Amino acid sequence: MEEKEEYYNILKKFFEAVSSLDKNGKESLTSRDLFMLMKDKDTIKSDEDIVEFIIDYLRCEDGNEDYNEGQRKRLSEIKEIIEKNSKMNYIYKNIISDGKKYKTKDPYVKFLIHNCNNRNEKIIQQIKLLKNNQIKNLVSLFESLISSILSYFYRFTQNSNDLANQKIKFSDLEHIEKIEEIKDLVVDQKVTSIMHCGFSDWIKKFVDECTKKGYKSIASKYQERLNELIELFERRHLLTHNNGIVNHLYLSKIKGISTNSFKVGDEIKFSDEYLHASIRNVLYMGTVLFINTLDKRGLSRDGVFLGDLNNLGLDYLHNGYYKEAKIIFNYIYENTNKKELYKYNFWLSNLLEDKNTDTTEIEEHFENKDSLNEHDLLAKSILLREDNYIEILESFLQDVTYERVITILNWPIFELIKKEEQFIEFKDKYLYNNFKGV
Repeated sequence: MEEKEEYYNILKKFFEAVSSLDKNGKESLTSRDLFMLMKDKDTIKSDEDIVEFIIDYLRCEDGNEDYNEGQRKRLSEIKEIIEKNSKMNYIYKNIISDGKKYKTKDPYVKFLIHNCNNRNEKIIQQIKLLKNNQIKNLVSLFESLISSILSYFYRFTQNSNDLANQKIKFSDLEHIEKIEEIKDLVVDQKVTSIMHCGFSDWIKKFVDECTKKGYKSIASKYQERLNELIELFERRHLLTHNNGIVNHLYLSKIKGISTNSFKVGDEIKFSDEYLHASIRNVLYMGTVLFINTLDKRGLSRDGVFLGDLNNLGLDYLHNGYYKEAKIIFNYIYENTNKKELYKYNFWLSNLLEDKNTDTTEIEEHFENKDSLNEHDLLAKSILLREDNYIEILESFLQDVTYERVITILNWPIFELIKKEEQFIEFKDKYLYNNFKGV
């Protein structure tokens, strides 16, 4: 594998891992949804399930003032089901509410409620453990990104001073089979020694070693995001070494960089919002730091590498990471002769992130062109949301093969309009109506 391909894969694998973690969090780790899923109440299998079904019904019944007609009708249907089932009806009549919780005087129903409470408490603990593991995995992914870049830099360094002070023991050579492997051993030792420092120390060492800008320049621009990373790493440290209990060391580490209200002895907790924001920040800063290493590695003018990087940026975009994609597209734009192509991608990221983004720059770009070809007209109509974009698109697709139509209608620019009814109808017309092409 070529050096530049190996280096590109560092960011690619990082993105795939973080986006997978994010997707998993959105789909299955939203607390209430996961709680209901883990209770497995699609079918009532036990007396405890009946109790939970009835208590859920009673909660809905108590809060039905804001329900619409359809919801109230569904409640009536559920009540009818309960009343027709002798076991359900018995439990229903023996559960009362004191305004805060549901209880009973019936010994067996009391036993069932106790079992339900125990089961639900276990589920709550499972959810907490899942979130804790998400945090640990997220931090590990960021550490892996940084250590991979450091390893790459030291393995391919042209500066012998970078590794000059590394020492190895004779016993370390036990598994060495080739002379080239000695350098790998030295590099591994060097990277491990850096990564064993505290986050603030190794991130500074990394930026100073691997970027031209240096830590002061990066930190001045991204200080708030770096502070959020510091706090995230300190939370991971609490989970790993103090069972998630806030201590004085944690509070001293985050003093001045975090406004959370934790006190010594509190159990650290993670909301769904905190978890999602942390994932996005790790992806954002990981991308920023990787991009800032390219100048020092001499990859900023490599057309093939930048082309691959652009494709990865489009993967970011297709997965909804517009702000992060802009980091990639802006860098490519500043370092390529193909300005127009990559500027379009940057504008597209802006508009996908916020459709109310000021479009003055886009308008001026097209106004200043001597003439507009069919690609320009199509891009202009969609980027500026012109009313006649369907007509322009239809003209663009004339004399185009069916296979080419499929490719065109999946261009990134159509992300802007993919949910619009007239575009959906237009797309269906071409893709699902026996279009023959030419």
